[in-house]
Amino acid sequence: MSKGFQLELDARYDKYERLVKLSRDVTIESKRAIFLLHRCSTTSGSAEEEVLTESDAKLAAVRLKIRDIAVELQGEDLNQYHRAISPGLQEYVEAVSFQHFLRTHKLIGLEEVNRHLEFSLKGSEPRQKPAAKLPLPLPDYILGVADLTGELMRVCIMSMGSGSADPDTPFRLCQFVRSIYDGFCILGNSGPHELSRKLPVLRQSLFKMEDACYALRDLPFEYCSMQWLEKRIYGPLC
Repeated sequence: MSKGFQLELDARYDKYERLVKLSRDVTIESKRAIFLLHRCSTTSGSAEEEVLTESDAKLAAVRLKIRDIAVELQGEDLNQYHRAISPGLQEYVEAVSFQHFLRTHKLIGLEEVNRHLEFSLKGSEPRQKPAAKLPLPLPDYILGVADLTGELMRVCIMSMGSGSADPDTPFRLCQFVRSIYDGFCILGNSGPHELSRKLPVLRQSLFKMEDACYALRDLPFEYCSMQWLEKRIYGPLC
């Protein structure tokens, strides 16, 4: 009997290590997609669309890794292996929500993220139900969105030095991040445990964005072009 327990534990440890490795791969590929998407802050028009299209391919490659995780977890209790895959899932949420925001200026919902995490295996009929799926845990979605705000802060700062960016981008990004921060404050202690660690970082990012937007409004000659200044003077102030 003890031999059987030993084999079962060894199998679980082996599976856990495989999931940790897959999660690391998901994290690496997601970071590469995020680095690529940051090129959108210095481009516009067709060049920006090319970057977004290229990011589609990178995120598709990430989802192939997540499919391998879903296959490993078939018939298993997700909670037993959650710590192994959580970092990769959070990084994926950060990447896919970043891309979604650059395209739509909106936050991607949990349901839409889960819709892309339903996979068909080789040989299965495409019209049949998904052969494998990985329902994204709500804490990983929340923490991934918290990490998204750091990327938006970088876009906000980078867009100020780009002549091709929309001059209202910093103000729009600041308002969006402020809305996320307000929502997380409402969660309070009911959110994931790690949120208490990420919330101060989010607050710092928001302060940096607000300081930059105030500087743009009060000292526009030092930071922006005359075209941007005319739009801010004769258009509504944020």
